[in-house]
Amino acid sequence: LGEQVQLTQEHNASNPDERSRIQGEHPGEDDAVQFVDASGSWYVKGTLQVSRAIGDLFLKDRTFHSALPDHVRPFVGGELKTPPYVSIRPDVIERKLEEKDLFLVLASDGLWDELTNEQCAAAMTAMGAAVGLAKRSKAASGSWVDELGRGGETRQEREAAESIDEMLREEGELTHPSSRLLWTALRENPVAQRFGLQFVLNIEQGAGRRQVHDDISIVVLWLRPPPQ
Repeated sequence: LGEQVQLTQEHNASNPDERSRIQGEHPGEDDAVQFVDASGSWYVKGTLQVSRAIGDLFLKDRTFHSALPDHVRPFVGGELKTPPYVSIRPDVIERKLEEKDLFLVLASDGLWDELTNEQCAAAMTAMGAAVGLAKRSKAASGSWVDELGRGGETRQEREAAESIDEMLREEGELTHPSSRLLWTALRENPVAQRFGLQFVLNIEQGAGRRQVHDDISIVVLWLRPPPQ
């Protein structure tokens, strides 16, 4: 599959670097970040995992926090002593592109909850094989297809990829990378693994589905010509 490079770190309170940053910005406030036993994770002010965001104003400004209903306020961070607790500062990463760099996947945490970097790259590899480009790799010598040639899969992985190929073919999205990643993520979801993908799809979108998986948004940026 080649090398997968993770360009960003997770911006949440479970990340030790982010947790240290928040604690350093709010010295003496033991509740700036809290560990919640029920979920086994760290949270900003005990209520929000995300540590950098455009929204979530109730942890940035006393006015918005005070506007919350009285019965809600104790459960969304308690008293704001030294806001903001959630930062709007972006975490900027620079990388010089190389010839071997093929694509960039930008996605919300809903995708990465279900897929590892390796699984993401494998799904993209499967797409190249599905449209038959791998078979023409000799004719397209030097193209990205040579580097995405499918191989080394287990029988189970191959059958799973083929089932997704069939699904995408029926939807006319065989060469749509975001659709492939989405369906791959849903298939890898623990509930789908136990009860089947259709069980998950039958759950009405909204609060019920959010109990099974987070929202998933995906953009794939091709750094070299994509498959046609």
